[in-house]
Amino acid sequence: DLVDNYEDLRRGLELHSKVLIEKPELIVLNKADLDHEGIICRNIRKRLPRKANVLVISAVSGHGIEQLNEQLWKMVKGKQDEPDSDRNRQF
Repeated sequence: DLVDNYEDLRRGLELHSKVLIEKPELIVLNKADLDHEGIICRNIRKRLPRKANVLVISAVSGHGIEQLNEQLWKMVKGKQDEPDSDRNRQF
């Protein structure tokens, strides 16, 4: 189950590093072209934390790819702009 896998990953990150667990995250649901009515994606979103940043894309059709690129750019650019960025911090 995708949501169970996500929760396991988050628990593992939290156990491994408090720094990693606090970093921004983006959850990307691919293969939207196979979920024509969006039912699967809606069900997954309902089970994820309310604050989760979720994008739905289709690599095949290109749906959501521009939004994905923009969101990733904002996340990277925002991190570069932070004066006390932990880019060089050891994990």
